[in-house]
Parts: sequence; structure tokens; C-alpha cells
Amino acid sequence: MANRRTEIMAFTGTLATLGLAAAALIAAVGKQPVSSPWFILSTVVGVASAVAFAAAGLSALPGWVRPMLDPLRPPARLVVDRWLYTTEGFKAPAVTVAMEIGLPGTSTRLPGERPPWVRFVVTMACSEISADDDPEMHYEILEGLITNPLVHSMIRELTFVPDPTVFPQWPYWQRRSTNRLGVIDEVLVTDRQQPLAMASAHLELPTGGQPPWGRDGRCATIILHIEPRDQDGSPAAPKPPDFWETLIPQALMLPKVLAEQLAVAGLRTSGEPPAQVGVRLQAARDLAEIVDPAGMDDPIEGETRATQAIGFFIADRQGKPADHAAGTMVCDMLLHALNCDPRVITVRSLGIGYYE
Repeated sequence: MANRRTEIMAFTGTLATLGLAAAALIAAVGKQPVSSPWFILSTVVGVASAVAFAAAGLSALPGWVRPMLDPLRPPARLVVDRWLYTTEGFKAPAVTVAMEIGLPGTSTRLPGERPPWVRFVVTMACSEISADDDPEMHYEILEGLITNPLVHSMIRELTFVPDPTVFPQWPYWQRRSTNRLGVIDEVLVTDRQQPLAMASAHLELPTGGQPPWGRDGRCATIILHIEPRDQDGSPAAPKPPDFWETLIPQALMLPKVLAEQLAVAGLRTSGEPPAQVGVRLQAARDLAEIVDPAGMDDPIEGETRATQAIGFFIADRQGKPADHAAGTMVCDMLLHALNCDPRVITVRSLGIGYYE
């Protein structure tokens, strides 16, 4: 479209110049130029071409002015309390890619040998960092997140974490090296000799350069990966639906925590693109290893159970409150991943009760 507009402006501009020049020449040498058909024709062609030239230029004017005005516009308001739920990953591509990123301490086993795990991903638009920044400032963003009471509570609800007052030497968050600017990794370990982590946290900050494939270079991304375990290190027992109905709304509070930490570091956040949250439950063979469908005596016959459940939440003023959006994912997970009829349980956030 831009090339076509340029061609039109070049043609009409040249034609307008020639037409008006011809009319001026005829008027200069002729005694009664108005009576000359060539004068009239040249004038009409010149004026019409000039009008077309101006129209083409005016149509391009917004495209020329907008880049100059964009920096003056206030950033889009950040929304972190209402959500649109979807299972379609193409609506949240950066979150979908982040769901597959290998994190330190969690990817040292073969896929079939890995215990069940849960992953939370948050993306949020924010200003860029610079190579001149103090790297410690970037670590402080992640450390502020992983030590936040909300994150601390989510980890403890999912996996056994030894009491540091009893075992002061562990658990602890351990920094891991990374290979590019703006990427910070830490793992929660219980033994310096044990390479596997019970939880892993990953932060990516926008740098202004070309982002890796699938990432959104306008956004900060946080990944929290947790392996539910019991005190003896074995996989934790599956949790009932109402547990997930309580935990997922907590995950939808992570964007607010991330925004606070980014602000402390002097980074500006905005709602364009909107904040997004991804929640993934992954089992080795059957999602019932994580979600306990006990009490649902009338399973829906048909497909085999899935090994995973993934939900995406996109911030939107017209969306649902966190608990309602989370309840939708729980029902969706029961129905499509575990082949259970969610009507036979009570999902408080949706007001669904027992059906006879």
C-alpha cells in the first residue's frame, strides 16, 4: 500500500507540474488564453492532478505523524484483576513458548522419568533494560518475586519445603548462570549436592534487541516451575479440584507482584500488550497423578484421559474476576482432561452445586 501511494504521488505530482506549467506558458504567450482549448485542458489536468496529489499525501499523513505522537501518548492502563480464559495457545503465543522452555534443575531427566510438575508463566509489557544497568538490579527483581509471600505460599502448598528454622542450611534459592542479557535463573534446592530442584524461577527482561524465537520483545516474562513432592521426596498425592480452584486465582495475582517488582527497579509497565498468565499441569501418564477426581462416580465415557491441562488468561477489563476465570479452567480440566462431569462437584466460584 505504501509503495502504491508513493507511485500515485509521483505520477500526479509530475502531471500537476506539467499541466500547470503548460497553462502558464500558454497564458504568457497568448493574448486570450481563456479561449484556448489547450489552456483549458492544461489547467484542468494540472488542478485535478494537484488535488489527487494532495489527497494521496493527506492519506499518508496519519502514518507519518503517528510515530511522532506515540511517545507522547500515556501508556495503556495495566489490568491485572479481570481475565479472559482460553485454551487456545495462538492467542497467547509468548506464554505458549515459555511453557516449553527448559529450566535449570528441572530438565535433567528423560521425559518419561520426570515426576509431575506445575508451571506458571506471566508476561507483561514493560520498558527495556540497558547493558549499562547494574546486573544486581535485575537479580533483585527475581529475588523480590521468589521471596514474596504469595510465591512462597504457592510453593509450599504444592510441594514439601523443609522448615528453615529446623534445617537452617536448606532449602535455599541458588543462582544459576545464564548466557544473555536480561535472563536470570534461580532454583530452590534442599541439598548442595542434589542437582534437581523442587522449584525453579526464570525471568526475562526486554533488552531492545531481537528476542529469541517465540518471545515478545516488548514484555517481561516470569516462569515459576514447581515439582509437587512429599517429605520423603516422592511425588505428592494428587490434589482435589477445590485445591486448584484456590491455587489458580493465586497465580492470577502474580502479575500484580511482578508489576510491583518492575516498578521498584525503575521499569515502566503498561497494558499494551495486555498481561497474560499461563497455567500448566503436567503428568507422566495420567493427569489424575496431579488432580484427584475421587468422588466423581459418573465419568464420561469416551477418550482416554489427558496427561496435561493448560489454560491461558488474558487481562481484559471486560473479563471475569480471578476466581471466576479460575473456576472455568477447573471445570474445563475436569471435563476435557479427566473425562469427569464437573456438575457432580461443587465449584464455589461458579456457583455450581450437585445435580441429581
